[in-house]
Amino acid sequence: MKATSNPFPIAADHTVVKFDNPGQYAAWIESNATASVKDMVNGSNFYNGETYSTAARKIVTGCKETAARADKLMSKLNATTPATVKRVKRKSPFGRVSVGAYLAADPMPCRVMVKEKTQAAPLTIVVNVICDARTKTADLEARGIAIAALVKRVSKTRPVSLMICASGQADGADKALALVKFPTAPLDSYRLAFMLSNAGFTRGLNFCFYRSIGKISGCKQGSESIGYFNGPDYEDAPESRMKLHLQDFLGTEVFYMPGLTPWSKDGRAAIDNPVKWLNDTCDALK
Repeated sequence: MKATSNPFPIAADHTVVKFDNPGQYAAWIESNATASVKDMVNGSNFYNGETYSTAARKIVTGCKETAARADKLMSKLNATTPATVKRVKRKSPFGRVSVGAYLAADPMPCRVMVKEKTQAAPLTIVVNVICDARTKTADLEARGIAIAALVKRVSKTRPVSLMICASGQADGADKALALVKFPTAPLDSYRLAFMLSNAGFTRGLNFCFYRSIGKISGCKQGSESIGYFNGPDYEDAPESRMKLHLQDFLGTEVFYMPGLTPWSKDGRAAIDNPVKWLNDTCDALK
């Protein structure tokens, strides 16, 4: 795990911490969050009634019920996504002989494995799970389930690099960004569904991260208030600065999904009509 100060050319007090997997993120929070910060999460409806320890455990075990709902939603998809490059058998005057083709007097009884070309390319997806305090936990879950269904669908047909992003600032002093790499080969839908949709993670454990980032950035914490990473001029644009800065930081093209902030124009699309949102997004990724 590496902490990099000021990776974005916007302010001197931004800190990004990149984690190689969800377990590493949970371990960092466990080591850096104080007991008082963890206690703020316990039993609160704001955090879906999860205790800190239960939310931390579900980063490892996931949530079967939520994943099942994502699978059910994915079954309603109409759109298709392009396949990645794969190997297929083709007729050839060289290669391995097909006995069946030879006995059938096929003039080209041999077969070779060749790469089938498509236009698909590896896709980097960054999902920001920050949400407005007024967002209902049911809406938060609905959006997360829709995104989980999308990731699972796309990963079946092309390479996907997925990062779950938690951005915020504690006490107006620290602007912190956690980038948690989520393994997609194979894809653990139980953990994915929990991390994208459950307030125990999106609000609870990420709250612990924001409140503990002072240990890296050197800023002192005061109140328990949490603010947004940046305002609408940073997030609310077709090619937002947040997306462009993520691309600079990661060194690759990014399909970025902003969090549920007050200025998010498309934030409710996955909540109000998830099937249409899934189909439209799959079409856009072709």
